[in-house]
Amino acid sequence: QYNIHNEKYQTKDVGGIRKEQFREYEDESKYKNYINHERTKDNIYKAMSEDGDNWYKRIREAKESTEEVTGKAIRKDAVVLCSTVESVPPSWDVDICQNYFQDKADWFKGYLEEKGVDKDSLLSVAVHLDETTPHATYAWLPMKDDKLQAKNILDKQFLRDLQKESQDYTFDWIEKYNTQHPDNKIELLDPYQIDSGRKHLKESEYKEMKIAENVKQMKQQLEETKQQSGDLKQRDEDLTVKTVEAAQAKQKYEDKFIEITEAPDIKT
Repeated sequence: QYNIHNEKYQTKDVGGIRKEQFREYEDESKYKNYINHERTKDNIYKAMSEDGDNWYKRIREAKESTEEVTGKAIRKDAVVLCSTVESVPPSWDVDICQNYFQDKADWFKGYLEEKGVDKDSLLSVAVHLDETTPHATYAWLPMKDDKLQAKNILDKQFLRDLQKESQDYTFDWIEKYNTQHPDNKIELLDPYQIDSGRKHLKESEYKEMKIAENVKQMKQQLEETKQQSGDLKQRDEDLTVKTVEAAQAKQKYEDKFIEITEAPDIKT
């Protein structure tokens, strides 16, 4: 099913989020075990605005602008960074994922501006192809009228429109791709059902859910393998019995033949 969701971060969260997004940990043991480092080379990290990869500078400027406009000191727990995470099926190959997410990043930048978010608020996009599910994280400043105001931007209407319009773009992109590549069509997605009662998951919860699904699938495959192994063992035992029975029958017929012909042995 098509999936896109949003996260909100305070200043204290920025360092860890950035390191995870841009794979900046020097010690690989700090990463979660769902990252395949052999595939990290396929990831894409793209700045979407001036100094877009310098989150700290842009966040500092956003805070200063907010305090200047409001005349108040910004709260320590204020939301200073948002991320929009979009995933695609694991069956999409590397080239398709890279092309799609680069096109989608340009679309998302325009979407934010259409919704009144200050121009160039989209900082960067990180495309992760080294995890179980390929996905992109669009990092952006919740700036409107030169001040941080995530609560007013990320209202229900914004989220509904994002789900619908983003999905429409994606489905159109898939249709165009499949028309241009009839011999290499990519997997279609089921539409997201608005108000379906599904719980909105945080990125960490979503990844845990996907890991749990993979573990469940692996356990099922293991049980199937055990069943197949058991079947093979039974076949082996049946063949052993039949081999013994065949040897016994052979000896029986040889003895009978000797008895009838009165020969001293079967060779004679």
